[in-house]
Amino acid sequence: MLALTATATEVTRKDIALSLRIKPEDIIRLNHEHLRANLQPSISRISSASFFERQNALFDVIQKTVFKRCKSIIVYCSFVRQTESITGEMRRRGFKVGCYHGGLSDKERQRTQDDFLNNKIRIVVATMAFGLGLDKGDVTGIIHFGLPKSPEQYIQEIGRAGRNGSQAYCHAFVDESEYICLRSLAHSNAVDKVLSLQHLAEIFFTDLLVQRRHLS
Repeated sequence: MLALTATATEVTRKDIALSLRIKPEDIIRLNHEHLRANLQPSISRISSASFFERQNALFDVIQKTVFKRCKSIIVYCSFVRQTESITGEMRRRGFKVGCYHGGLSDKERQRTQDDFLNNKIRIVVATMAFGLGLDKGDVTGIIHFGLPKSPEQYIQEIGRAGRNGSQAYCHAFVDESEYICLRSLAHSNAVDKVLSLQHLAEIFFTDLLVQRRHLS
């Protein structure tokens, strides 16, 4: 049995090893703590920018920066409606672009992926559903229209660029309010100790009061 994972936190790795009874000496971990040297990350701060302002900023990045020389580009969005809106506007402006998200049929998604692999389209605007197992070495541009949900997701997605060793560019639009929201969601599955104790106190203290009143 061989268990493989591309990007995982220490907690996830330990959980996998425990579930599959993998001994510590049988775990092989490659050290990828640093980004590959051929990946050049950059950001744009867009605090309080509307969707259309951010969309125009995206077009400027693609047309007026190093991305205009990129042969193949993936634009990652957080929401389906963003991928469709951006794809439609790009087509109106003459870009060779495809749309990819989980709401499309298998046939539509496969056609977009095939067109991208065969260089019939230069850009794919997609949700995180796109890129798993993608074997295309000449992807030299990754743009995040919004922040990914976690650092692991970001690292995994920009890792799809520059696989042929050439210089690749990774740009992200950063909105502080969006960052705060994502950070909150990342911790939303945790149990708050204070609230838990208050909840338990309400349950058991109320039961105790009822019992005392009944006895009296």
